[in-house]
Amino acid sequence: MKRLEKFFAAIIYLIPIVLSAQNLQILIKTDSLAQTESYTCKVASGEFSLEVYLNDLNKGIIRYRYTGNHSLKEQLPVLKELLATVLKKNQQTKFHTFAWGRLNDTHNKDYTMAVRLAKAAFQSQLWNSQTGKSVNGNINFFVKNTARQMNIFAELKELFSPFGFSVDIASVEKVLVLPADKLPFSDSLPDDIPKKARLPFDCQLWFSLTANR
Repeated sequence: MKRLEKFFAAIIYLIPIVLSAQNLQILIKTDSLAQTESYTCKVASGEFSLEVYLNDLNKGIIRYRYTGNHSLKEQLPVLKELLATVLKKNQQTKFHTFAWGRLNDTHNKDYTMAVRLAKAAFQSQLWNSQTGKSVNGNINFFVKNTARQMNIFAELKELFSPFGFSVDIASVEKVLVLPADKLPFSDSLPDDIPKKARLPFDCQLWFSLTANR
């Protein structure tokens, strides 16, 4: 009996939705065991997924996962369709957090925000590119403030604005630093950045969502 209950608790429901505007198909999967609901769209060049949490502890969080090579700007059309579906199906949920994950994701070859962060750090007087440390000693605080001031997440503001949300950086964790010539996007950096300049390029990133109404 317990085995049957566990089996039924783990059943995942698939609901195909065809979006005529973009000719996209979104699959909604509800995992009652993990208490999550994912909205996934697969295209020839990658896979997009937004995941929401159904339990009280994490309710209000949207998590993004992407596998592919498109730039953040190029991802927006599909992301907007996914987000519209999420918000329509969860009208009673007050979303407050957008979980991005790591800037340097092994499955996501888009380095838009990571490149902006590295460039901004090199230009900042509050970053020591020789030691690879923040002048004030708090690297999480430095990355959070620099990312906010340099607006490295402009595309996310563009994504959420039509839906009535303001976006800001809520939390930064687990910052990684490497010499410029060792970065996965070293070819995208300006020539004036020395190869051995130690720069932040990766971190765990959380954004806050505030409803403008």
